[in-house]
Amino acid sequence: MQENRFRKRRNRTVAQFLNKGPRPTILVVEDDNRVRDAVCGVLNAAGYRVLAAASSSHARELLKPPNSVDVLFADITLPGKNGFQLAEDLRGAIPHLKVLLASGYPEYNYSEIKREMQVLHLAKPYSAALLLQSLNAMVGTGA
Repeated sequence: MQENRFRKRRNRTVAQFLNKGPRPTILVVEDDNRVRDAVCGVLNAAGYRVLAAASSSHARELLKPPNSVDVLFADITLPGKNGFQLAEDLRGAIPHLKVLLASGYPEYNYSEIKREMQVLHLAKPYSAALLLQSLNAMVGTGA
Protein backbone atom coordinates (compact mmCIF):
# COMPACT_ATOMS: atom_id res chain seq x y z
CA MET A 1 0.00 0.00 0.00
CA GLN A 2 2.74 2.45 0.99
CA GLU A 3 4.76 1.47 -2.10
CA ASN A 4 1.75 2.27 -4.31
CA ARG A 5 1.44 5.73 -2.70
CA PHE A 6 5.15 6.28 -3.30
CA ARG A 7 4.73 5.38 -7.01
CA LYS A 8 1.84 7.80 -7.47
CA ARG A 9 3.72 10.59 -5.70
CA ARG A 10 6.91 9.74 -7.62
CA ASN A 11 5.12 9.92 -10.98
CA ARG A 12 3.66 13.35 -10.14
CA THR A 13 7.05 14.56 -8.93
CA VAL A 14 8.94 13.22 -11.94
CA ALA A 15 6.59 15.03 -14.31
CA GLN A 16 7.64 18.34 -12.72
CA PHE A 17 11.29 17.73 -13.66
CA LEU A 18 10.99 16.44 -17.20
CA ASN A 19 12.48 18.70 -19.82
CA LYS A 20 13.65 18.28 -23.37
CA GLY A 21 17.19 17.52 -24.37
CA PRO A 22 19.68 14.77 -23.57
CA ARG A 23 20.14 13.76 -19.99
CA PRO A 24 23.42 12.69 -18.41
CA THR A 25 24.21 9.13 -17.42
CA ILE A 26 24.00 8.39 -13.72
CA LEU A 27 25.62 5.48 -11.93
CA VAL A 28 23.46 4.50 -8.95
CA VAL A 29 25.29 2.45 -6.32
CA GLU A 30 23.03 1.27 -3.50
CA ASP A 31 23.14 -2.05 -1.69
CA ASP A 32 19.45 -2.00 -0.66
CA ASN A 33 17.53 -3.48 -3.61
CA ARG A 34 14.30 -1.63 -2.83
CA VAL A 35 16.00 1.75 -2.57
CA ARG A 36 18.08 1.11 -5.71
CA ASP A 37 15.01 0.05 -7.70
CA ALA A 38 13.00 3.07 -6.55
CA VAL A 39 15.82 5.51 -7.35
CA CYS A 40 16.40 3.96 -10.78
CA GLY A 41 12.67 4.17 -11.50
CA VAL A 42 12.59 7.88 -10.65
CA LEU A 43 15.70 8.63 -12.71
CA ASN A 44 14.57 6.58 -15.71
CA ALA A 45 11.16 8.29 -15.65
CA ALA A 46 12.95 11.66 -15.61
CA GLY A 47 14.84 10.71 -18.75
CA TYR A 48 18.26 9.94 -17.30
CA ARG A 49 20.29 7.02 -18.58
CA VAL A 50 20.92 4.88 -15.51
CA LEU A 51 23.46 2.21 -14.66
CA ALA A 52 22.80 0.41 -11.36
CA ALA A 53 25.13 -1.48 -9.05
CA ALA A 54 24.78 -3.08 -5.61
CA SER A 55 28.43 -2.62 -4.57
CA SER A 56 31.51 -0.59 -5.36
CA SER A 57 33.15 -3.56 -7.12
CA HIS A 58 30.06 -4.06 -9.30
CA ALA A 59 30.10 -0.32 -10.10
CA ARG A 60 33.70 -0.51 -11.33
CA GLU A 61 32.79 -3.52 -13.49
CA LEU A 62 29.95 -1.55 -15.10
CA LEU A 63 32.30 1.26 -16.08
CA LYS A 64 34.45 -0.78 -18.39
CA PRO A 65 34.46 0.71 -21.92
CA PRO A 66 32.28 1.68 -23.69
CA ASN A 67 30.31 2.70 -20.57
CA SER A 68 30.94 6.07 -18.98
CA VAL A 69 28.99 8.21 -16.54
CA ASP A 70 28.52 11.87 -15.73
CA VAL A 71 27.25 11.50 -12.16
CA LEU A 72 27.84 9.02 -9.37
CA PHE A 73 24.93 8.71 -6.94
CA ALA A 74 25.97 6.33 -4.18
CA ASP A 75 25.23 5.34 -0.64
CA ILE A 76 28.10 6.24 1.67
CA THR A 77 27.92 2.86 3.42
CA LEU A 78 28.52 0.14 0.84
CA PRO A 79 29.96 -3.38 0.91
CA GLY A 80 33.66 -3.16 0.11
CA LYS A 81 34.75 0.40 -0.53
CA ASN A 82 32.49 3.14 0.80
CA GLY A 83 30.94 5.87 -1.35
CA PHE A 84 33.80 8.32 -0.74
CA GLN A 85 36.42 5.72 -1.72
CA LEU A 86 34.42 4.74 -4.80
CA ALA A 87 34.14 8.39 -5.85
CA GLU A 88 37.89 8.86 -5.47
CA ASP A 89 38.62 5.71 -7.52
CA LEU A 90 36.22 6.66 -10.32
CA ARG A 91 37.50 10.23 -10.52
CA GLY A 92 40.91 8.78 -11.35
CA ALA A 93 39.41 7.61 -14.65
CA ILE A 94 36.65 10.24 -14.98
CA PRO A 95 38.01 13.56 -13.63
CA HIS A 96 34.82 15.51 -14.48
CA LEU A 97 32.64 13.06 -12.49
CA LYS A 98 30.04 14.78 -10.32
CA VAL A 99 29.24 13.03 -7.07
CA LEU A 100 26.11 12.93 -4.92
CA LEU A 101 26.30 10.69 -1.85
CA ALA A 102 23.47 9.57 0.42
CA SER A 103 23.51 8.44 4.02
CA GLY A 104 21.02 7.40 6.64
CA TYR A 105 23.47 8.16 9.45
CA PRO A 106 22.96 11.81 10.40
CA GLU A 107 25.16 11.44 13.46
CA TYR A 108 28.27 11.35 11.29
CA ASN A 109 29.66 14.69 10.19
CA TYR A 110 30.98 14.36 6.68
CA SER A 111 31.33 18.11 6.07
CA GLU A 112 35.14 18.23 5.92
CA ILE A 113 35.54 15.29 3.55
CA LYS A 114 32.59 16.48 1.41
CA ARG A 115 34.21 19.88 1.03
CA GLU A 116 37.62 18.36 0.27
CA MET A 117 36.23 16.00 -2.35
CA GLN A 118 33.66 18.44 -3.74
CA VAL A 119 30.71 16.11 -3.30
CA LEU A 120 27.11 16.80 -2.36
CA HIS A 121 25.19 14.86 0.28
CA LEU A 122 21.56 13.77 0.64
CA ALA A 123 20.28 12.60 4.00
CA LYS A 124 18.11 9.50 3.94
CA PRO A 125 15.22 9.30 3.66
CA TYR A 126 15.00 11.75 0.75
CA SER A 127 12.10 12.46 -1.58
CA ALA A 128 12.07 11.90 -5.33
CA ALA A 129 11.69 15.67 -5.72
CA LEU A 130 14.78 16.42 -3.64
CA LEU A 131 16.81 13.78 -5.49
CA LEU A 132 15.84 15.24 -8.87
CA GLN A 133 16.40 18.83 -7.72
CA SER A 134 19.88 17.92 -6.48
CA LEU A 135 20.83 16.06 -9.67
CA ASN A 136 19.38 18.71 -11.97
CA ALA A 137 21.33 21.41 -10.12
CA MET A 138 24.55 19.36 -10.40
CA VAL A 139 24.25 18.72 -14.12
CA GLY A 140 22.79 22.10 -15.02
CA THR A 141 19.51 20.89 -16.47
CA GLY A 142 17.49 23.42 -14.53
CA ALA A 143 13.90 22.53 -13.73
